[in-house]
Amino acid sequence: MLLVDVENSNIKQLAERLVDDIRRRGLLPGERYMTASKACHLFDASEISVHRAMQLLADRNYLVRQRGSGTFVGSQLKPKGKEACPLRIVHVVMSMDYQRTATVPAEILVDRLGVSMPEATVEVHYVTQSDAMRHLDRIVERINPEEKNREGIILIRSSRKMQMYVEQAGVPAVVFGGVYPGVTDLPWVDVDQVAVGRKMAQHVMKTKAGRFALLMRDDWRRGDNRLYEGITRELGDAGYRLDALTVLSIPPEDHHIAEEVHALLSQDTAVTGIMCRTHLYADVAAEVVESLGKDRAKKMRIVAGGGRKPSLIRYAYVAPDTTEEEQVELVGQILLDRAIHGSQNTKTPNQVVPVHLVGGD
Repeated sequence: MLLVDVENSNIKQLAERLVDDIRRRGLLPGERYMTASKACHLFDASEISVHRAMQLLADRNYLVRQRGSGTFVGSQLKPKGKEACPLRIVHVVMSMDYQRTATVPAEILVDRLGVSMPEATVEVHYVTQSDAMRHLDRIVERINPEEKNREGIILIRSSRKMQMYVEQAGVPAVVFGGVYPGVTDLPWVDVDQVAVGRKMAQHVMKTKAGRFALLMRDDWRRGDNRLYEGITRELGDAGYRLDALTVLSIPPEDHHIAEEVHALLSQDTAVTGIMCRTHLYADVAAEVVESLGKDRAKKMRIVAGGGRKPSLIRYAYVAPDTTEEEQVELVGQILLDRAIHGSQNTKTPNQVVPVHLVGGD
């Protein structure tokens, strides 16, 4: 190990992980490395720990830190022979309803996964809920048992059954989103959904009203449960009763959403805060509220929990601190790590992406 004389084992391990990351990216001496703030998110470490680990590497010329300019790979970090990527095909299996409301564009998936695995072919599969398991079974069945590390799977907005099936298949796989209880051997990358829910609730509670609404997809997954948990925790901590929140599970279609919002606001005029799972729901809710007149629109707070960004920002929304492209690249790094080292020796940990509120006051 390169830091055998370091007393603080946590800082030593973090420094080792930074070096592994530089080598995995194939960076050469003099090339720019990530900032400390990005490293905090990537390695789920405090800013103080990251700064200490980076300074430790800088003291040994593995990094060069220049005030005002950034952090660069140092001359001591001589390039090693790069581990060959065994993956030849990466299957991205994405729920069709997710593709409609909060999709990661196929071009981003192909481009950013190619950073870690330039020789692999990325195949994007859009599946319906009824056909998901059959489609997934066809993918797994065609993989040669003797060469399981030649093909990998990325699950996006997947069910418990899908996750458990892929876990038992033993192929390199990563979940883009949360994993369900009982799924213990699949790594994952997910936005902090509890924090999303908390920030949404904090925003609508500024109206000091006693009634709120939550517009959700009609097909809930693990992340939706976590978001709801964050909202109810925040409302409960603020002293609101259970009946202060009306939850509507609505298919992700404009006319269905509009009908439900119209019905809600005509029946419950006390509602002055609407929390929306994605921008699709928030866009429609904003249009309905505006149609009810300026007075109603002025009193209403609308906030979205993420998804496809709107072309016109008319409400607050919660956004991840890390870009979509960076998240996809991280998923690719974890998948590559799995394919090379196996589940028992994977070095890249699961990642929780922090969030912040945009447009709040």
